Amino acid sequence: MSKRGYEFSFAWIFTLFIGAAVIAAAIMIATQIVGMKQAERDAARGLEIGVLLTPVETALEDARFAKIIVPDETILFNEVREERPGNPFGSQRIGASIKPGFNAEWKPLSGVQSTFHNKYIFTPTNETYAEESFYVLAKPLKLPFKIADLIIIWGGQEKFCFTNPPVEVKAELLELNMTNIYVSNCPTGPEVRNICFGTTCGGGGISVAINSDHTGKIVKDGKTLHYVESFGTDRYGLMYAAIFSDPEIYERQVSRLMAHAGKLEEIYQRKANSFGSSCYSSNAMSTALGNYKSHTESIASGSGGISTATEARNLFAKAEGVNNANAGACLLF
Repeated sequence: MSKRGYEFSFAWIFTLFIGAAVIAAAIMIATQIVGMKQAERDAARGLEIGVLLTPVETALEDARFAKIIVPDETILFNEVREERPGNPFGSQRIGASIKPGFNAEWKPLSGVQSTFHNKYIFTPTNETYAEESFYVLAKPLKLPFKIADLIIIWGGQEKFCFTNPPVEVKAELLELNMTNIYVSNCPTGPEVRNICFGTTCGGGGISVAINSDHTGKIVKDGKTLHYVESFGTDRYGLMYAAIFSDPEIYERQVSRLMAHAGKLEEIYQRKANSFGSSCYSSNAMSTALGNYKSHTESIASGSGGISTATEARNLFAKAEGVNNANAGACLLF
């Protein structure tokens, strides 16, 4: 039985080697290009979401609800940075990652993040997933003057069941007609989060207490979060923020908001001084603003936002003092 062999010249071997190298290089370059395009898409999506949030923020209305449709599965990345030297309000960084095709690995942080210093975004986690859409609730925070808008975002697949909410909360939820928010005939399933008012909510639910002194607390995921009511007709902005957002995100955003409030106090203090003593007897406004600033700065410098019920009561009392002084002859806000 004969054996037949095959002989390759050096030229053939060299050609095959070069060909393999060229193919490998082409695959590597193509992969890099795809990765670059993916990063560009992610950065663009994050910027688009940031821009779209601007018209959602409140103007004359007390609250707004909106839906942001995403054409592809998207992860919204939310990073909160508190006050730093030269950056008194801290910063809000958001980015997005679009699910890549061809069974490629999903890298949630592949996109470039956009930085905002005047936005306060509350999300259920640092990385919030949406299959088709994000839902956005914007609420103003006034203590007693307007500090900022609270932007609350959650994924379209999440559902929330409000059990025994106060009459005004129920009325607002029905008026806003928010998708996947239920006050009756609640669905069941692992994606439904129960929110119980006045009672302890078990099974991974969220317990809400609204106190008679314009404060309250939220118990969720083993963490107690305190809030104060807003002045004006739209009182529960911080309550909703605590209900829908991750506890750490909530606390950091509250610290940023208090830093913002302290800086606004400085502006109103200068304005009050320019009015002169004819507007406020016995420097009532100046004293009230000074007390307010001391308390907001104390909260801003801490690491846990409004950390106790006493702190919440004192914050509202200081804000109420400013509001009462503003009832004088010259209105600051």
